[in-house]
Amino acid sequence: MAQESGDTEAVAPGERPRGRDTVLVVEDEAQVQDLLAGLLTRLGYRVITAADPERAADLCHAHVQDIRLLVTDAVMPHVSGPDLYARLSAIVPRLAVLYVSGYAGDPVVLRGLTEERVPLLQKPFTPSALARKIREVLDTAVGRESS
Repeated sequence: MAQESGDTEAVAPGERPRGRDTVLVVEDEAQVQDLLAGLLTRLGYRVITAADPERAADLCHAHVQDIRLLVTDAVMPHVSGPDLYARLSAIVPRLAVLYVSGYAGDPVVLRGLTEERVPLLQKPFTPSALARKIREVLDTAVGRESS
């Protein structure tokens, strides 16, 4: 049985999973960033946002003990999601990641992500799909930490 995070709340069937973890959303498109931040806040998460890798790194240094999850686009101008994650996880070693992508039909763009079986959520997604995927990623990360 998977171990649950201390920041998980019980979920009744049909409800969206909630949490209280701190999530860093790195998204260069302001509307998408606002949408993600709003959804996550309504689910109970503490949300910190950045539009670029430099600001994200600054936030990681400032909140190194708090940030548990990076939610970022798989492809952004000047940086890939995996490159950003590598940079930020060097600052926050226990950082989990969830990539979001609108490039569903482009195997070249997503090849590295699907080959490594990293958590990926295709755009567009429903609030319920986001809630479930985030809970899954965080609960899996907690299981790895306690092993």
